[in-house]
Amino acid sequence: MRSQKTSEKPLDVRHVMVDGYKGHCHDLEDLTDLHAAIEYIADSIGRELVNPPHLFPYFSGKNPADKGLSGMGVMQGGHITVHSFSDPSRRCVFADLAFVEGTQADNGFRRTGKRPRLDLLLRGSMQEEFRTKEHEVFTRGKTPPTNAEEIGQSFGPHLTMEGRLNPWRQDLNWTYDFMHGIPPAIGMTPVTTPCITREGGWVDAVLLIAESHLSLHIAPDGRFYFDAFSCLPFDVTKVLEQIRENGLPFNPESVHLAARGKKFPREGQAS
Repeated sequence: MRSQKTSEKPLDVRHVMVDGYKGHCHDLEDLTDLHAAIEYIADSIGRELVNPPHLFPYFSGKNPADKGLSGMGVMQGGHITVHSFSDPSRRCVFADLAFVEGTQADNGFRRTGKRPRLDLLLRGSMQEEFRTKEHEVFTRGKTPPTNAEEIGQSFGPHLTMEGRLNPWRQDLNWTYDFMHGIPPAIGMTPVTTPCITREGGWVDAVLLIAESHLSLHIAPDGRFYFDAFSCLPFDVTKVLEQIRENGLPFNPESVHLAARGKKFPREGQAS
């Protein structure tokens, strides 16, 4: 299947990413703090979580220094994901907040009476719950172009794209199969099964992987946005081809790659 090029109006996606460094080791592996952070972020922007936050400790991976927590909160048309690394040599956290304007009525922004700036909300939440001291902020599609060398020196690439899904594929079974099939095809390791929900006509899917996460959000009219965040560098051309083969007809003009974790401590580096 060929990728799809279209001039139709894209979804109004708000997607902010924060990389936090020099956090507190204990807080970075505290499930209560992670739960509080996800609920606080959703509450602050006036969005309801479809389910309670899903939390996953990761303390027995292949690399002991990879220990930490992963968590996700799924909203109608969006998600919140947080991935922490609590080893003293790393002490960092990666957080994402993504949603589409107009998917839910604002419910009063219970925290402040108005919606905060999303970058400040995400950064402030990481400072509050995980005591991070340094931060980098990214916005979907607006980060500078990156290359293989920059990705190789970072935590890993974050791939984003948009498009329109064929009507006969806008169902839970197809979405589950798509999400389930991507990680092994591109060398990623799932730590959960795909979390698939249908709310208000939206189909929302998030999958936590050992390397980070995948998400796919499909609007009632078939427009979608997708992202794949991995701690392992990957061949973008091969990943895009695998996504095409799995049946996701993205718009090539929407494809964007960001290098996350540029200050992530690698082996032999001081934290």
